[in-house]
Amino acid sequence: MGKAARRRHARRMDHLSKLSHQFPERFDTEWELRMTDWMDTIRYQASKWNQGKTEEWEQVFVIVDRAVEILYACSPAAQRKHMTKTIEMLNHEC
Repeated sequence: MGKAARRRHARRMDHLSKLSHQFPERFDTEWELRMTDWMDTIRYQASKWNQGKTEEWEQVFVIVDRAVEILYACSPAAQRKHMTKTIEMLNHEC
């Protein structure tokens, strides 16, 4: 991950962490949007892998790891509500 991508990830994690503590309902909406985006990205990268581009396959699991990392930075209530569903849905798409 490049420098700019690390910054975006850190800002995203900070933003979602604050939302989960201060505005749980808004966090839920934002998390669902992120999940949809991540699943679309996984599907796209998996299709590239089917075309023989093996580096795409490794990047698919990085998305799952980043999503879990973001949830660990969020409130315990958000973790309880979204962790299992997030892992199951994203791993299923892989």
